[in-house]
Amino acid sequence: MPASSPTIILDAGPLIAAVNRKDREHAWIMRQLVQRRSPFIVTSAAVAEATHGLNNDPVAVGLLREWVQRMTVSDPSPVDVL
Repeated sequence: MPASSPTIILDAGPLIAAVNRKDREHAWIMRQLVQRRSPFIVTSAAVAEATHGLNNDPVAVGLLREWVQRMTVSDPSPVDVL
């Protein structure tokens, strides 16, 4: 990996795939999460959407929490991203 690796922003899809082993992208996202040294950024909105996408299942939400704790949670103001 180069010294200045890109920052990677994740939305709900990869978060769901990381937790749901039946998701068709599960193996791919797991490789990315383990192999990349880039910082991963996620928003609270993506976490909320992923929680809903996981049907608020307590076990799945617990696994999601473990992954999100390894990431940077950033919630920019809507004005800043428009």
